[in-house]
Amino acid sequence: MEINVGALVEDGDSSVKADNAEGDDLISGLPEELLCSILSLLTARDATRVRVLSTRWRYLCASPSGLHLDLYTVFGIDPTYEYWYKHQANLWKDKFRFINAVNQLLHIYRSKKVNSFRLSYSLGNESSVHIDRWISFPTQIEKLELNFSFIPRGSQCYNFPCHLLFRDEGSKLKHLCLHYCVFRPLPDLKNHLSSLKTLDLNHAPLDQSDFDNLGSGCINLEWLRIHKCSLPQTLNIGGQYVCLKWLGFNLSNGARMIRLSYLKLTSFEYIGEVTYLSIFGIPSLEKVHLNFLHAFEIGSNYMFEGLAKDVPQLQILSLVLDPVQILPIPAKMTKFEHVKELVLQCQLSTIFDLLSVSSMLEACPCLEKFHLGLQSSSWDGEKVEMRYPNNKRYYQLKEVEISGFREESNSIDFAIHLLESAVVLERMIVNSQRRSYYGGGGEWHYFKFLMIEETERKLLQRLLSLFKDKINPDVQLIVK
Repeated sequence: MEINVGALVEDGDSSVKADNAEGDDLISGLPEELLCSILSLLTARDATRVRVLSTRWRYLCASPSGLHLDLYTVFGIDPTYEYWYKHQANLWKDKFRFINAVNQLLHIYRSKKVNSFRLSYSLGNESSVHIDRWISFPTQIEKLELNFSFIPRGSQCYNFPCHLLFRDEGSKLKHLCLHYCVFRPLPDLKNHLSSLKTLDLNHAPLDQSDFDNLGSGCINLEWLRIHKCSLPQTLNIGGQYVCLKWLGFNLSNGARMIRLSYLKLTSFEYIGEVTYLSIFGIPSLEKVHLNFLHAFEIGSNYMFEGLAKDVPQLQILSLVLDPVQILPIPAKMTKFEHVKELVLQCQLSTIFDLLSVSSMLEACPCLEKFHLGLQSSSWDGEKVEMRYPNNKRYYQLKEVEISGFREESNSIDFAIHLLESAVVLERMIVNSQRRSYYGGGGEWHYFKFLMIEETERKLLQRLLSLFKDKINPDVQLIVK
């Protein structure tokens, strides 16, 4: 593959080198702090090329503390997913060009302090000699991200060298994110991992001993995400994580049982194939998000019964309900006595009646805020009759928002039910355009649903005409 950019400039490249013998230009006469700020706005590649234009610029260090090396900053190529996928084999063969370019950049880059270092390319453990040297370059690094996606099948993933970055207790590394790396913290490093505050592991093989060593070594770890990693069949995470506040599992596989006990968690999320969850002795846990893929009996029973028993102090609950993959919402369920905010993402289908959601609202007697995100489903089956409302009242519910609103699954009947049954309702938003979904890691994604203008106009008129006789004058109704 031929990469259509010029090679990185070396000191002796006279084609771009400017001669300042006759006098300095106006830019070179600027204060050093301002020149460093200008360099900070360029990519690492362009900043390197600019340095050779003037002897004054050559040894300036860019003021930003971040050094990011990837296809764009090194070669000027926009590294979209499509580009990676199409040129995967060629990028692997051409990796030595990238390695040489990075070696040159790090040789020239003389920043006094680098807080953040990000490296992204198709590299494996065969390049460990170079990678080890690169990540050891910034001695005061606080944030490190390595992304080695799209390595060919059969290639060995890079073995992250904990012994290099945590060789003494003076390590400054606080945030670590690894993609397609092997991360094996050893027990003898337990006194040297204390600087880590957040750890994001992606596509990594992990076993129970890895989690045990992490817990005993990362005594100040506050945030841990396990994304698309392979896990042991039974995973126990306990009190050795003395500072852990946020824990998430996102599309990881292999675990049939996950036990969490005696932690100081405040937030937990699980997105992935259904597994047995056990949460015990975590009174600080206030926020939970669950998205069981293929939930069926195990996942449904835990969402509607087990979770409220495991986490009775829960205050914010977020669930994804796909009627094709869960059992019908029961008319009666274990109460979430302290839940004040409920977020539901539901797939609309002929086999699902939104009115059945009323039993979840009834199970949250302290509920104040309710957000319902709706998405149309391409799967339909035999219509199921579930309609549960019967003189239900919600005495604390003040705010309701329904996004992605459609005339499906008795959506209008459910909206009218909320208007009639929420005794102290202050505001209700019904949005037919915006849709939202939770992608994990605290990130919500929003997008606009494009509807035929005439169809949308008729829907809004119908909603307004139906709601006007049902709404309390004190309620702020927003339909859009």
